[in-house]
Amino acid sequence: MTLRRPKLLTVNGVLYWGLLALYVFGSSRGVLWLLRDVSVRLDPSRSARLPQDYVQFVESVSWGQQAVFAISMVFMWGASIAMLRQSRWALHFQGAAFFAYAVDWILSANAGYDMFKTSGAIGLIAMLIAAGVLIILIVRGELYRKAF
Repeated sequence: MTLRRPKLLTVNGVLYWGLLALYVFGSSRGVLWLLRDVSVRLDPSRSARLPQDYVQFVESVSWGQQAVFAISMVFMWGASIAMLRQSRWALHFQGAAFFAYAVDWILSANAGYDMFKTSGAIGLIAMLIAAGVLIILIVRGELYRKAF
C-alpha cells in the first residue's frame, strides 16, 4: 500500500506539512534542551558558561521530572512518525505528549521557577491547537490509516 500525502499548496497540505514541521522543530528543540540539561548534570564545568538561573533550575530538577520531559519528546517524535505514516495514532501520541508535557510544566512552575510559567502555558496551548489540527486532518481523510 502506498501512502498518499497531501500536496503542499492545498488546505490539507498546509495543515499537514505545517504541523509536521512544527512537530519536528518542537521535538528537536526539546531533545537539544534535554541534552543540555544532562550535560550540565554530568559535567559541572559547563555550568560556568551558562546563566546561573538556568543551572540552578537544572540542578533542582529530579531525574524523574527529567524523564517525564524526555517521555514527552519521545511521544512528539511518535506523533511525527505517525503523521508520516498517515496514521490516526498521531492523535494518541499527541495526547500522551500533552499529558507528559503538562506534568513537567506543573512540576517546574510549582517549584518556583517563573521562567517556565509563560513559556509552558504557550507550549500547552500550541499542543492543544496541534491536536485540533490532527482532528481536522483525520476528518478530512489525510490521516486515514488505523494501524500505526
